[in-house]
Parts: sequence; C-alpha cells; structure tokens
Amino acid sequence: EEEEEEDDEEEEDDDNTTKRKQNEEKRHLILPPPLPLSTTIRVPSKDEMSKIIMWSFDNLERYSLVCRDKKGERIFWNYNLGLIKPTSAILNQYFLAIATEDSTILFISTHYGISVVPPIQLPSPISLMTYDEEHIGIITQCATVIIFNVQTFPRVILKESIRYLLENSNSNSNIERFYLSESNPVLFLSNGSSFAYSNKIGIWV
Repeated sequence: EEEEEEDDEEEEDDDNTTKRKQNEEKRHLILPPPLPLSTTIRVPSKDEMSKIIMWSFDNLERYSLVCRDKKGERIFWNYNLGLIKPTSAILNQYFLAIATEDSTILFISTHYGISVVPPIQLPSPISLMTYDEEHIGIITQCATVIIFNVQTFPRVILKESIRYLLENSNSNSNIERFYLSESNPVLFLSNGSSFAYSNKIGIWV
C-alpha cells in the first residue's frame, strides 16, 4: 500500500510539473507568429511619384531595405538591417514599422530612410500589426496590445494585456481581425466575441 501511495504521489508531481510547464508556455506565447513578410511594400504618398520599398538580402543573410520609384529608375534611400531578421512590416505616410525576430520594432522614416528612434524592445515577438492615418497598432505573441501615435514622432499611447480576454472567452480562441477606430484597438475573435478599448473609461468593452 505504501508503494502504491508513493507511485500516486510521483504521478501527481509529474502532472503538476507538466501543468506548470504548459502554463509557463501559455503565459509567454499564446498567439501565432505573423504572416510571411511581403517582399514589396507600396508607400502611400501624396506625391505624384510612386515609391516602392523592397527587401533584399545577401549570401550572409544580411537584410536591407531599398526605396525606389515604381519604374526602378531612381533609388531614394537604402537602409541596412545587418543580421537582424525582419518578420513583418507595416507603414503609413509617416513611418515604416518593422517587426524583427528578436522581439524589437524599428521605426524608419519613409521619406529619409533613417531610424527615428532607437530599436524598441517588446515583451515578445509581434503577432499582428495594423494602422490608421496617425497610429500603428501591434499585438505581441504574449497577448500585449501596444498603440503608437506616429503623426510626428513614435510614442506609446496605450499598452494593455489582452490575455484575460482570450482566456475568458475560450482557450482555443484566436484573433481573426484587429484594427484601429479613432486610435482605439478593436478585436474580433474566432469564437464570435468582439472587444473594443474605450479611452473614456480605460477598459475593454
């Protein structure tokens, strides 16, 4: 009987250890990685000349950005990322936001092709990105929403965890749509639930 009790205790300890590991993984990464990076980005511009930003990398896997005109006759700027691997990117008329594999985000001026702020460290890699005319929104894989105002200079105006929204809705739910409405993030989940952040009361509704 004593041996049976010891075996039961060992199995219970193993179960608890497994559950702790699963919870630890869930706490850090609960959203999928972003979609594959597009090789060509069309720059929204009020100018008559249309600009295109293209990724390139050499044999050493050093990444760079090239901004040129649509016909490829004129190069406006080059930006070298070195060995930093980009995973996704999004832009408006002010900045190009680049998510990288090492959980950072870069803000590059689409006009000059220079970094406007140092690389910003995020809690985990980016899963989703969206934008409107004056803002860029991201959701990290550890379920943190961060909204940047990028009208003149990138600055954080909202940083919120949405872990409880996903866990309370359904452990298997995922974000199907993410967009900004007057700088407020709006989420649509795969289980049919939807949430919007209200700046007036400072909470998700």
